[in-house]
Amino acid sequence: MKLNNKKINVLIPDGECDFIHQVLICLSQDKNIRVTILSQDKGNPIKFSRLKSKFYQIDKCGAKEWIAVVNEYVRDNEIDLIIPIGQEAIEKILKNRHLIENKEKLVYLTDTENYDYSLDKALFSSLLNHIKLPHPKTFILHPNVENGITHDLKFPLITKPAKGSGGNGIHKLNSDQEFKEWLNKKAKPVTYVLQEYIDGYDIDCSILSSEGEIIAFTIQKGVSYEKDNFKPPIVLKFCTDNEILRVVKVLIKSLKWSGVAHIDLRYDFNEKAFKIIELNGRFWASVEGSLKTNVNFPLVYCQSALGIYKKKYTYRPIIYYRLKGSVKKIIQKPWLIFNLSFIANQTSLLYCIKDPLPFFLKFYNRTVVKLKGS
Repeated sequence: MKLNNKKINVLIPDGECDFIHQVLICLSQDKNIRVTILSQDKGNPIKFSRLKSKFYQIDKCGAKEWIAVVNEYVRDNEIDLIIPIGQEAIEKILKNRHLIENKEKLVYLTDTENYDYSLDKALFSSLLNHIKLPHPKTFILHPNVENGITHDLKFPLITKPAKGSGGNGIHKLNSDQEFKEWLNKKAKPVTYVLQEYIDGYDIDCSILSSEGEIIAFTIQKGVSYEKDNFKPPIVLKFCTDNEILRVVKVLIKSLKWSGVAHIDLRYDFNEKAFKIIELNGRFWASVEGSLKTNVNFPLVYCQSALGIYKKKYTYRPIIYYRLKGSVKKIIQKPWLIFNLSFIANQTSLLYCIKDPLPFFLKFYNRTVVKLKGS
């Protein structure tokens, strides 16, 4: 996985992204990579990471001004590769690609039109209809509609903002009465997606592809959740499934997708089939879990963007415990703390030990926010 012993300077322009530490951990596996981070978050814990090379705090600004700042830091730091990791940064770059001075230093990304399918769940639903891929029965709820319009959808229903992420704003409604109550108090007059609830389980597919051809992938199923099943799981089972891969290949090829993506699916117990829920065109919370399976998505992304490595990756099935999942498991079975194989191969605890400050400060900041809100 080495980059031919050549030092590579990588710029992450959106260090405020939720997944910055996971991506940094993955890139740090190659000692020849030096990571420079830009962040618009003044209190960003990642500035204390031992794994970064440089960190720069920049002012919040509009997209064009931000691109100008990125250009400046690419010049000043002799950057070899620019790798945006979050949805907002990728969208800004795609819409202002003409302003990037050194386009050859930008990792490959899908085109703006196809990237929009990852930003808008309503648009994505229409695409799945068009290419005839399995997905939940869906109704698009536009702003200011009359109460009670659910057409022929059956309860329970899942409601979610057409433009949203991270499981935020998702609700499960069990009756027409609950739907009307939700409709009257929903937070913003925006477009929502209503989908029939699927009796089954969630399973995801993470991919890196170029022009619709998958370079690397992992499939993972949520095993345990902290509180809300609409949030990312804290324990995952990495597994293989040919049907999921077949469906995802059709989707990615139809979009000629380039870059990383995380596809959410759900297995339908009644129809005994997998159905696509949504597409997220960014890195994801469990990317360091994929690393434990032998697929280092950020590093492979850099390698393939530089034309250094073109092999298709395979991975090993494991159960992976993210930090909260690791702590929960060890509280249940304290003797596991002495099981070095478990700690090293199935948890994020070694990452925490090697680079503790970002983990600690992120936990501290979230605790402070919760206490202020209570």
